[in-house]
Amino acid sequence: MKLLIVQLGRIGDMILATPLFRAIKEKYPDSVIHVLAGRHNYLIIKDNPRISKILVYEKSPFKLVKTVLDIRKTKYDYLFDPKDHHSTESRFIARIAIAERKIGYNSKNKHIYDFPIPSGKENKGKHYIEKCLYALKPLFINSVNNIPLPELFTNPDSENYVQTFLSGNNIVEFFLINLSASKESKLYVLEKWAIIINHLFSKGSRIVLTFAPSEKHYADELSQNFNDLVLFNSRSINDVISLVKRAKILITPDTALVHIASSFNISMVALFGGLEEEFQKFRPLNENYIALRSPTGIDGIKTIEASEVIKAIDSLLSLIV
Repeated sequence: MKLLIVQLGRIGDMILATPLFRAIKEKYPDSVIHVLAGRHNYLIIKDNPRISKILVYEKSPFKLVKTVLDIRKTKYDYLFDPKDHHSTESRFIARIAIAERKIGYNSKNKHIYDFPIPSGKENKGKHYIEKCLYALKPLFINSVNNIPLPELFTNPDSENYVQTFLSGNNIVEFFLINLSASKESKLYVLEKWAIIINHLFSKGSRIVLTFAPSEKHYADELSQNFNDLVLFNSRSINDVISLVKRAKILITPDTALVHIASSFNISMVALFGGLEEEFQKFRPLNENYIALRSPTGIDGIKTIEASEVIKAIDSLLSLIV
């Protein structure tokens, strides 16, 4: 049985889609899974042994032709697209792919998929992983009561890179602070980060700071005020995965690192905006976490006080020490 799973979303979306691959291979060990990924998220599954082939969707005219030809090379038994809302790209892929059965979201008067999945409105209150797993019903794979954790496989080169980084800085145990997020409203206040960092240093903790290139200037500003702050320059998301895996506690805004930490059951303090639907959809799933929510009810985390973050960190420490 050959399957094509379409996941063109963000890095976090791809992480949360990984339970699909595990569920399929556990039920059908001989199945062949191909994934159509985006150029920003394909590295997440590059080392996943459950996936036989990764196709990278490119939008430029020349590369798009290549993508179409790659998709049509194989006749699939099933095409899965777990997206629960209208997408022009999803419709295009569903039309060009050769598959016996196609599972995905049918928008109004557009019945492209044989097995329609619920809309985002119907999925309200469900975690992203739950809605992904619903798409597997035609394979007689039923959703379980407990939402499974994402499943990530580390890259050997990234493992070596991170271990060399930690050894070179004489770091064994560390707190990991992530400055970056997918949009400006999810970024935390620099002055509040400084308060949190100062508290951790007062306890004699080692702190590693990770960030996207767009937040490098924030990291540099913090490092000027704290000599013992260690900045981690990642080469790719795979380096970040290997770093998160080793952290004692992760402190991060709502972003892909929340789901990376869930994959390895790393304790974390996660900062979320006040939108309940977003929180329910992307909430952490690991055992030891504290999610702090914006009290204003809007999509932003800047109103969360540093004192709340510090209290949450100390509370987690009491559980894991």
